[in-house]
Amino acid sequence: MRFLRHHGDLPVMRARSLRSLIGVLALLGARQARAVELPDLSLGWQAPAGCPDHEALLARVAELLGARGGQQSHEPLEVSAFVTRLPSGFRAELRTTQRGAERTRTLEAASCSELTEASAVVIALALSPPEAAVAPPAPLPPPALATPPVEAADALPPPAGIARRSSVRLGGGAGVVTDLGTLAPVSLGFAFGLGARYGRYVEHGVRLSVFPTRSASIEGHPEQGVNLGLVAAALSLCFEPLSLPLAVGACAELELGMLHVEGFGSPDRYSHDTPWVAPGLGLRAAFPDQGPLRVALTADALFPTEQTKFTITNLGVVHELPVVSGRFGLLAELIFL
Repeated sequence: MRFLRHHGDLPVMRARSLRSLIGVLALLGARQARAVELPDLSLGWQAPAGCPDHEALLARVAELLGARGGQQSHEPLEVSAFVTRLPSGFRAELRTTQRGAERTRTLEAASCSELTEASAVVIALALSPPEAAVAPPAPLPPPALATPPVEAADALPPPAGIARRSSVRLGGGAGVVTDLGTLAPVSLGFAFGLGARYGRYVEHGVRLSVFPTRSASIEGHPEQGVNLGLVAAALSLCFEPLSLPLAVGACAELELGMLHVEGFGSPDRYSHDTPWVAPGLGLRAAFPDQGPLRVALTADALFPTEQTKFTITNLGVVHELPVVSGRFGLLAELIFL
């Protein structure tokens, strides 16, 4: 009888356990369904394999909003997030559109999970600013001058372990540059530059190049010829679509300067300066893409607007500016901001 009673209770226990398990699963399913229902948020999330996916980020945003009383309606927000892998972590660029205003914010973290958490915090703050979660303070006298409102994302510091990077980066560099054809077949000079980078892709700079004097003479008459030197400043605008451990970009530039010409060996020993104007195109590569210090390689093709000829009376042409001048540079760069 004892054995039969125990056997008879087993189906009841199994039924109760099954009903409990179904209830837990139903609650979890309902909670997950509620977590991803954010009609005021349009979210695009692109991340490398192994990172939390779109649904995980959306669920975390909903969880943060719920913890702050997120049942109220929010101002519609569009978010486009793009995650890239860095040598020492991950970086996310968040582009948001709200009330017709567009903003870009860049976050970095050691792991993709930390980066996803930080992105969720930024998105939740944009949907529900801190003023919506706390009681309003006691009224204060109006200030003498009105000040523009501060965005919630700028009012709070980035989460711990997250580095906030400005959308504008400034830097400078110096190095050696080799010219092909302008003063001689090969001329070695020095270059100094300042530059600014806007967002992820656009960069412009100013570069000063100095090429010491080189001598040129007519074949068979080495005692007569000209000394040529060049000082020029170039304005460049670069587009860097590739952001890997090595940043690669293409540039358009305009170089303006002065060619100093001084004759030797002839009775007149003339000396004068000639304007140098040369638009051009170039390629540049910098390593590493991120960090305060990096090395840049440049290759440019310049097209002088005038093919000036330098001649010696009764001897002929000593030197002529080429149709295309080549430049190759090796620069060390320091990022200030």
